[in-house]
Amino acid sequence: SQNSLSGDSVISLFEDHSGMLWAGTFDNGVTIIDYQGGNFENFSYDPMQKNGLSGKMVWAFAEDSAGNIWIGSNKGLNRLNAAADDFVAYLGKEAKCPGATDSLDIRAISAASDGLWLGTAGGGLVRFDPSTCAVQKYQSAPNDASSLSNNHVRLLLQDEENRLWIGTNSGLNALAPDRRSIKRYKSDATDRTALPHHRIRALYQADNGALWIGTSGGLSLYDKT
Repeated sequence: SQNSLSGDSVISLFEDHSGMLWAGTFDNGVTIIDYQGGNFENFSYDPMQKNGLSGKMVWAFAEDSAGNIWIGSNKGLNRLNAAADDFVAYLGKEAKCPGATDSLDIRAISAASDGLWLGTAGGGLVRFDPSTCAVQKYQSAPNDASSLSNNHVRLLLQDEENRLWIGTNSGLNALAPDRRSIKRYKSDATDRTALPHHRIRALYQADNGALWIGTSGGLSLYDKT
């Protein structure tokens, strides 16, 4: 029905600056919910639709400084074109920047002042400039402890010190503010000062600046000292 979700399996949620709630589904696109007014607007996935969503599995949302909403799916990256009520594809089929990334499965998005950070399934971390299609890739390299620990990036969080925290299928990483060095954080279930598990499931920064890390083996609090 019109006043319902586009799909029942919800895999991502995001609230924009105006208070609208965006729900990404596993199999049928996006629903925008005005939960004060109780209105639902669905953008279902249709591979035949021109200017539609690139993929049906919607993993991630972000809002940039201009108020644009970016959507990451299993088959690319879209920006909502609010004026026309449709989508512009930047990565994916018939996109503005074809071939820019090694993976089109966009699992996480974080807006920066000069573009977007994209976490991909298999292609690592990507800094992407939508205006020029320029990319900078950060990927795992054998025997290089200063590289990304794993190329399946599930989560991104930019903290108050402008560090980018990167949650992967195998390890937590932090990209320094100068964007030149990556630090890996070890996991060891027997060490109370290490993460309890290598698979990172959630990242959250509290109002007091504390960073909480959810893993497949428990919850950790990052101690800056």
